[in-house]
Amino acid sequence: MLPWVLARSLTATVIAAAVDADEPLQASGDTRDAAVGALAARLGAVPAGTGRGPVLGLLGKPFVRLGSRYAVRRRRALTDAAHPAAGDILKYLARGERTRQGLRDHIAATDPPRWSCWATASAASSPWTR
Repeated sequence: MLPWVLARSLTATVIAAAVDADEPLQASGDTRDAAVGALAARLGAVPAGTGRGPVLGLLGKPFVRLGSRYAVRRRRALTDAAHPAAGDILKYLARGERTRQGLRDHIAATDPPRWSCWATASAASSPWTR
């Protein structure tokens, strides 16, 4: 982490000095990041994004172990909880023609809903329909 901090501060110092001296400098974000990366590599930094940092490295291990143990112990319960719904959906999609035809027949045989004057009046006076 220290090499990255040093590389950033050195890059910022060089850019600030060039701006103060009115030198023609075009430091875009990509150019600045490339300079920081090159300096950090020269200073011995590990590549960005490969570590968890000192705090998460020390504190994270026990939590990762606990979470992993919990998942392994409850794997069957977690799988069984998620499996039936997915199985029913897949079965309906693959072999549900009889079920779909039964639903179509039931809907065709059912009378449409009848709205009474009271239901229409109460719906019209509802604050949710305004």
